[in-house]
Amino acid sequence: MNKQQLAQAGEFYDDNFSRARHFCDEMRKLVETLIASEGINIHSVSGRVKERDSFLKKCEKDKYSDVEQITDLVGVRVITYILEDVEKVCKLIENEFTVDDANSVDKSVSLKENEMGYLSVHYILRLSGRRCDLPEHRAYSGMCFEIQIRTLLQHAWAEFSHDKNYKFAGVLDSKTNRSFFITAGALELIDAEFQRISDAISKYEEAVKEKTAEGDLDSIEINSTSLLEYLNGRFKSSKLQKSFNGCDEKIVRELKDFGLNTISDIDAIVPKDLDGHIEKLVDDRRANYLGLLRLVLIIADAEKYFRECWKEHWHRFAKGAADLVRSYGIDLDKLDGEYHFGIEGDQK
Repeated sequence: MNKQQLAQAGEFYDDNFSRARHFCDEMRKLVETLIASEGINIHSVSGRVKERDSFLKKCEKDKYSDVEQITDLVGVRVITYILEDVEKVCKLIENEFTVDDANSVDKSVSLKENEMGYLSVHYILRLSGRRCDLPEHRAYSGMCFEIQIRTLLQHAWAEFSHDKNYKFAGVLDSKTNRSFFITAGALELIDAEFQRISDAISKYEEAVKEKTAEGDLDSIEINSTSLLEYLNGRFKSSKLQKSFNGCDEKIVRELKDFGLNTISDIDAIVPKDLDGHIEKLVDDRRANYLGLLRLVLIIADAEKYFRECWKEHWHRFAKGAADLVRSYGIDLDKLDGEYHFGIEGDQK
């Protein structure tokens, strides 16, 4: 652009900044909502309007003769954990937006097979016709934005290699440059390994489901995955939170300290009528699989649990849990007097 065009670009930026900022916020929220609706696990969604200096610097490039050719004034970035979810997000984006194929690019395709470096999928998008018809989106008809989709490791590489605050940016000597791209290759391999591990876990989950369905519980060792699959099947009508509240290692340790090593061992001590008592726990919004397994152990042998497994990992019985345990004939007050774990509503 010439000087007159650059001056006009500056005026365009100032006149459209507020609208661009609102558009950015709306697109970020829309992308976030779409991803959540599909149940895709991601690290983050962020958005930005290109800074004025950066916008004008881009306008200075010879290939731009009109401000309308700048397609990334508004940008949204999606960061996933694994490569598979990059593909899922890409498919979702292609289905939900109108893609400007001419200006969109998959950076991994542009690299030669013997090159390592910046990997990310960039789309230039516009709202589809049906979305433009919605009252909340009508004002953004015809506007475009860029979306970048990458894994967390790809994002780390991009930040290090492009941020001018780091020594890595710019032209490096050949030896350092080689080391830099070796590191890029290593990150790419780690990304692939994370995907392989994720695939292995998915395969293991399927195997556990099959064995559980067939009643072959003796061969299933106790771990986070097998516990979830078993409990989801055993208490499928329960409204308990299907999590261990971040205490996976503790509950697995407690189960093994109790002498349980397989899912069959757990199944053998679960009271047959426990399902009918679950509603006493559901009233407590904190109730989850972690508490359920601890209650199973306490009902099976309360003295053994507090002697061998408890180790003060937790304190205070919720009222619903205390009532449930007492309904199985457990003298909770006597145990509390010895171990001092506390009971909700206890006036002592």
